[in-house]
Amino acid sequence: MKKFDYYYVKAVGNMLSATEYLLKAFVPTKSRGLVKQLNVSYGDNKSHKLDIFYDPNSNTEKRPIFFYIHGGGFISGTRELRRRYCTLMARQGYYVVNVGYRLAPETHFPNQLNDVFKAIEWVLNKKEELGLDDKKIVIAGESAGAYFASYIAAITKDKSLYAQNNIDFQLKNEFEVKATVLINGAYGIEILKSKVPFCKSYMKAFFDLKNEDFKKEEILKKKIFSPLNYIKNDFPQTVVIRGKYDIFDIGTKSLLETLDNEKVKYSLYTTKGIAGLHAFSIIPISKDAVSAQYFTIKKLEKYLQE
Repeated sequence: MKKFDYYYVKAVGNMLSATEYLLKAFVPTKSRGLVKQLNVSYGDNKSHKLDIFYDPNSNTEKRPIFFYIHGGGFISGTRELRRRYCTLMARQGYYVVNVGYRLAPETHFPNQLNDVFKAIEWVLNKKEELGLDDKKIVIAGESAGAYFASYIAAITKDKSLYAQNNIDFQLKNEFEVKATVLINGAYGIEILKSKVPFCKSYMKAFFDLKNEDFKKEEILKKKIFSPLNYIKNDFPQTVVIRGKYDIFDIGTKSLLETLDNEKVKYSLYTTKGIAGLHAFSIIPISKDAVSAQYFTIKKLEKYLQE
């Protein structure tokens, strides 16, 4: 991408991340009684950090694993604002891993996928000492995080995608995703149709594009840009959280059409009010947001037993 675009996107990303840092004061983590490990390094880059939460008094012999991937338009986002949601899941008996990754334009697609797989590998290599159940793995995320979560689940079903995306993952033959949670997802260049400010900048930064690329059909319809192109009927059972007033609802609409066409089993909860805005349902900001969170918990409980 051009130098001007690079610095422009950096400025927008920094502004959005700063807004999240201000918001986190209103979303306390509430981790009392949980084991909490913050800012743990899983790789060499400064962005290769993760948080871990789990309940030491959980009566499960082996804990299911819940990987959470934050959103932020691919150019911003913080783990801190998702910690409250992660502690809620930890109280359900999950070993929760809140994953950070390199943002665009520092690096481009598909390198973020490599980051998340590196974090997954780091955790699974410790599964015996940590008492983890690698047969009960949930991948979750909101917005851009839902993009990565759905892509990871699709890759586990089509292992040719590891090489196609230059992913170095040592556990590819044994890693399976049992269920996914996809919240207000953005699944590729189709979000340009939403006419939301900065959308074009998100896409340029993430996919390393130039303005002239948006006039080329062969680029706009490039199959590898969207995980929806790889969702087949063996995709894991999924909880979909849709916001009634989500500015990126075109993404969830595309996801639902794909799941229906492929006959993938899923459960849908549509949030309303303030929780119906983009990604607001991960914050206990209203009764409907809390209802969506407990809907997710109940559905996952069922899916992990099937």
